[in-house]
Amino acid sequence: MENKFEVLQLEKTEATCRLCEDFAENALKSKTTAIVGCDGACVQGEIARRIANHLAYNKNPDEYARICLGSAITKDTGQRNLIRNLKNIVVIEGCSVKCGSRLVKAVAPRTDIKVELISSYCDWDKSLFGMNEISHAELEKIATEGADNYYNKRVITAEKSSCCG
Repeated sequence: MENKFEVLQLEKTEATCRLCEDFAENALKSKTTAIVGCDGACVQGEIARRIANHLAYNKNPDEYARICLGSAITKDTGQRNLIRNLKNIVVIEGCSVKCGSRLVKAVAPRTDIKVELISSYCDWDKSLFGMNEISHAELEKIATEGADNYYNKRVITAEKSSCCG
C-alpha cells in the first residue's frame, strides 16, 4: 500500500509573536472567515498572496481574517486556532499543486475548506514565472481585478493552472 502523505520533522520553537497572537484573539471574536493565500515564490503565488490581502484588508475586513500560513502550519498558535475555529475558510491557490490548502488540511482537517484557483478569477501572461518578469503595478492590477471578481462571484475561466497539472 502506497503512503499518501509526506512526513516532515519540524523543529519546535518557543518564540511567539505577541502582535500575531493579539490579532488572532481579536479575530476569533469578530471574524467569520479565514483567508489564506498560497504565497508561492512565482508570479502565480504572488497574485494569490495579493488577492488574499485585498480580500482581507480591502473587500471585507469586518468578516475576513488574513491568515499567516507559516505561523498556522509551524506552531500551534492563534493562527492555527483561527483556521480550526472560524466558520469559513478560503484558500486562494496560485496553481494546481495547491500547497496552501494541503498545508491547511494537515493542521485543520476540515471538510469545508473552500479552495479557489486564481485562474478562475483573473488573467495574466501564463508564460511568466519569475517575479522579475512582471511589474509590481501589473501584479497589483491583476490581483485587484481577481479579488474584485472573487468577491463579486464573477468566474472568468474554468479552474485550471498554467504551470502544472
